[in-house]
Amino acid sequence: MQVDKESWIASLPDAPVFHPSTEEFKDPIAYIQKISITAKSTGICKIVPPAGWNPKFALDLETVKFPTRIQNIANLQKKKMMNKNMPKNCRHNNKKNVEMIVCEVCEGGFHEEVMLLCDKCGKGNHIYCLTPPLTSVPKGNWICLNCRQKNNEIGFEVGKIFPYPTFEKIGNYFKKCYFEGKDLKKVTINDVEKHFWRIVEHREREVEVLYGNDLDTSTYGSGFSDSDSPWNLNNIARVPGSLLSEMKEDILGIIVPWLYFGMIFSSFCWHNEDHYMYSIAYHHFGSPKTWYGVPGNCATEFENAMKAIMPTVFETYPDLLYQLAVMISPRYLIQKGVPIYRAHQMPGEFIVTFPAAYHAGFSHGVNCTEAVNFATADWLQYGFESVKRYRLFHREPVFSHEELILKCSSPQGRKCISTELFKELLSELKRTRDTEVDSRKKILSKGTPLICYYKENDKSNMFHNQHCKICNSQLYLSALTCDCSPTKLVCLDHAAQLCACSTDARCLHLYLTCEELDERVNEASSFLSRSIQNLVTNTIPETPPRKKMKFQIKKEEDDEGGDRDRYLTQMNQLRFIGEMV
Repeated sequence: MQVDKESWIASLPDAPVFHPSTEEFKDPIAYIQKISITAKSTGICKIVPPAGWNPKFALDLETVKFPTRIQNIANLQKKKMMNKNMPKNCRHNNKKNVEMIVCEVCEGGFHEEVMLLCDKCGKGNHIYCLTPPLTSVPKGNWICLNCRQKNNEIGFEVGKIFPYPTFEKIGNYFKKCYFEGKDLKKVTINDVEKHFWRIVEHREREVEVLYGNDLDTSTYGSGFSDSDSPWNLNNIARVPGSLLSEMKEDILGIIVPWLYFGMIFSSFCWHNEDHYMYSIAYHHFGSPKTWYGVPGNCATEFENAMKAIMPTVFETYPDLLYQLAVMISPRYLIQKGVPIYRAHQMPGEFIVTFPAAYHAGFSHGVNCTEAVNFATADWLQYGFESVKRYRLFHREPVFSHEELILKCSSPQGRKCISTELFKELLSELKRTRDTEVDSRKKILSKGTPLICYYKENDKSNMFHNQHCKICNSQLYLSALTCDCSPTKLVCLDHAAQLCACSTDARCLHLYLTCEELDERVNEASSFLSRSIQNLVTNTIPETPPRKKMKFQIKKEEDDEGGDRDRYLTQMNQLRFIGEMV
C-alpha cells in the first residue's frame, strides 16, 4: 500500500481520549481496567483529569540540573549503523586460532567450533552466548557489542549537564531560529509534526537537539507535590490492583518514576516497555508532546515491518529495538499494514500505553513529563511472553517474573487482586509450576547427583538475585553449578552450556521443592474457589420473610357418611383454603 509523503499525517487516526468523572478518578487502576477494552485496541490512549485536578509542580526549576543526550534528528531513521573501517574476511573460527581463547561471557574454552572472534578486539564469544545468540557463525565481518558501544554505533551521544534555565533558553532560542521569520504563536501542532518527519525521512536539514531523558526522580526529584493522590506517579505502581505493589525493591523507571526535559524535536524512539508492562506519563508543563502507538496484539507485525524496512541493520543488530535508537516514519509502517494511532499530549494530561504496545514520539518545544510503569493481572500473559523474549535475546530482565507470580499469589499478595483477575494469576502460577517441574525432571533424568534445597530468606542461597551465565535470565526457583567453577550459574535450560564436565560433578540448587510448588498451587486454587463461593453468596438477593399462612381443611358433609375418606383425599391433594393472617 503506497502512502503519500505527507498526507498520512492528516489521515492518521487519533487514539481515544477519556474524561473520567471525579468518582471514577479516585481509583486509577480500576478506571484504566474499565477503559482498557477500548484502549487496548489502539495501544495508547489519553486521559484528561476532572476539572480542578491540577497538582502544583514540586521542583524548583531555578536549581534543577540534569544531564542530556545529543540527538541528531536527521539520523534517527537513516543511521550509519555499519562500521565502514572494519577489515574484510577476518573471521577466525578454526580450532588453531581459538584453542587458547575463552568465551567472554561464560568463560569457557570448550565448544571451540562455535567460538566467534571479534574482528576489532579479537576476543572470543560462543555464538550461543551472544546477545542475542546466533545459530551459526556469520559470514563476513563481526564486531562484538562492547566494541560497537565504544564506537557509539548505537544510541545517542552524551551531552552536557545543564541547569534548567539554561536548557530552557537553548530550547526556546533553537525553536525561534528554526522557524526564522515566523510568529511562533502561529506555528501549529501540525506544522511541527510535518517538519519533524521531513527531517527524519528526507534529511532536509541537519538538526541536533538536546534531551534530558530517564532522570531518576529519587535523585533529581519528582514533579508531583500531592503525596497522597493515587495518580501521583510515585504511588501508582503500588496502589491496590497493581501487581508491582508486592515488589520490595525501588526499581528505577518501574517503581520509581523517570523525569524528562525536552525541547523541540526531542524524540523517544520506537520501543515497548520493560516486561511488556503498562506505562503512564504525565505532562507537567510546556509545549505539547506527540505520541504514536501500535496495538500490543500487532507487535509482531510491527517488528516484521521494521526488519523488512531495514534488513541489513537488523541482521547486524538483531536486538536493535531494545536500544531505543531508531525512529522509522509511520508512513513506512502503514505501507506494511501496521496500524498506527496518534495522540497529542497537552500539559495536565496523562498518556497510557498498554502491554506490549510499541510507541514513539517527540516534543514540540521545551516541556517536562514524568513516567512510570505498572502491571495488573491482565498483563500476566504479556509478562510471560516478555521473559521468553529476554531469554531469546540474552537480555537481563528487570525483575524475576517467577518471584512476582509467587508473591502475588501468596496470602498477603492476593488481598489487592479481584477474584476475576486472580483467575489469570492462578493460571500463570500453574504454568510457572509446570514449566519448572518439567525442567527439573529433565536435569535429574541425566543423573545430577547432588541437590541443595533453600528455604525462603535463606542467606546461604547462592543463586538469589543471580543471572544465568548464558541467557541472563534471573535465577529464582533453580540453578545449576559444577565443581569446576562453583560460582558460575546457569538456568536449567542451558545445562549443556555450563561446562564439558560429566553430570556427576554438578549440583542442582532449588528454592521450593516440587511438592511445595504443588502446595502453593493447591492453596491458591482453594482460595479462588472460596472467593467465587463468597461472591455468589453475597450477590444472591436477600429473600424477604414470608408471611405466615394458616390453613384449614375444608370438610364437606357426606350424606352417605364418607367424611373420613373425603378428609384423606383432601389431604393428599393438598386442597387448602388459605387465610392470610
